[in-house]
Amino acid sequence: MTKYFTLKQFILCAFFLVFISCQETKKESKLFTLLPSDKTNVVFNNEIKDDKEKNILVYANFYGGAGVGIGDFNNQGLEDIYFAGNLVDDKLYLNQGDFEFKDVTKAAGIINDGSWSTGVTLADINNDG
Repeated sequence: MTKYFTLKQFILCAFFLVFISCQETKKESKLFTLLPSDKTNVVFNNEIKDDKEKNILVYANFYGGAGVGIGDFNNQGLEDIYFAGNLVDDKLYLNQGDFEFKDVTKAAGIINDGSWSTGVTLADINNDG
């Protein structure tokens, strides 16, 4: 003899299945963690403000951003960061280790002459690391 579920039993079973499927699953480990600028000493914001002279009609890549380059600029074995800015100054940060950086923009002779940075390309031309 086949026994059928009553509506009450069916609802109870459905509720139980939903309940056990909603249990907290094991949290996945994060690949990246956002670090505050007061820890890293990296402060850069490529803020874009359009006006009559500088806008999407004048510069095709106005909202595209300028770029970021990661490389060992001083050959100490740590990856440094170069930020190119559109309407803001470019910045160079040397890696001090433990995710702490030092702004060496002025010491490196990087000046803002009013030009527009459009990208960053890194290459070790003389293969010295």
